[in-house]
Amino acid sequence: MAFIGTDRLKTATAAQNASFRASLDAGRFADFGPSVHFDWWAFPIDRASRGHGDRYDISSVLDALRADGHFLRDVLGNAGMLMSAWGWDLESARPVDGSLYPRYGVRLWKCGLSLHILGMPGAFASVRAFAIHHRESRTIDEWPSQGDCTPNAAGVDVMPHS
Repeated sequence: MAFIGTDRLKTATAAQNASFRASLDAGRFADFGPSVHFDWWAFPIDRASRGHGDRYDISSVLDALRADGHFLRDVLGNAGMLMSAWGWDLESARPVDGSLYPRYGVRLWKCGLSLHILGMPGAFASVRAFAIHHRESRTIDEWPSQGDCTPNAAGVDVMPHS
């Protein structure tokens, strides 16, 4: 399979953003759990996946996506809503309303990796804090191997946390 293309990816990412918003508004937190599939287009990464091969591998278009403020805001919004559904405030990097986290480390890892490669160090730090809070060892162990998180050219991110 080949990469689906930038336009189709952006459309799918934006549609997921709208779907997440509707799920949160309706209180359907199960929509953020393992039985609903969205990782590939909500949090695209720079590698192939077991479920979709290289259809959502953004390595060939990474620089262009890191400069697209609208796309980056959609990914950041997706991350914020996922974290909110899981009981975490992305902006303050703190738990809220107890833990709703379904212990789904693969999705957490993809969300964090996507924020990292798209250049959102503040959001990445918050997701990493969530991983540490929940002791998601795979996530914590693998992310440092990605190196420093260089901010994207569009300046899309939450404020960095100390």
